[in-house]
Amino acid sequence: MQMLSQLMSEVDWEPLSIIDEKGQFRGIIADYMNLISEISGLKFEFVPSDSWADVLRKYTEGELDVIPALSDEDMVGREVLFSDVYASFPLVIVTGEKYGTVRDLSQLNGKRVAAGQAYTSYHYIEDNFPEIEL
Repeated sequence: MQMLSQLMSEVDWEPLSIIDEKGQFRGIIADYMNLISEISGLKFEFVPSDSWADVLRKYTEGELDVIPALSDEDMVGREVLFSDVYASFPLVIVTGEKYGTVRDLSQLNGKRVAAGQAYTSYHYIEDNFPEIEL
């Protein structure tokens, strides 16, 4: 009996996920998915997406079975079954020299901050620091 491939998608977000010039999925997350496939026998088929919002839309609309790197902060729009955490990456704040070190996000209350819309960091700030202008 042939096992069906699970459809998955990611975006180019080096070094975690890399979509190379041939459209192949590589990077740390791809390595994890390959290990899961080798150990479990599950097969995964990569589906290209234009953006993280496009990945989430495809999952919500049932076009994908798996999003390999999803946070519980992400707003997906349909029920999600999360695995145990297999990788953790801290969020960082980058500022110009004139702003100095930001040790706590509350220091940014009342300020305008750029974060990728639909990304984990965006939802985290939106939910936990409503006084920051995104």
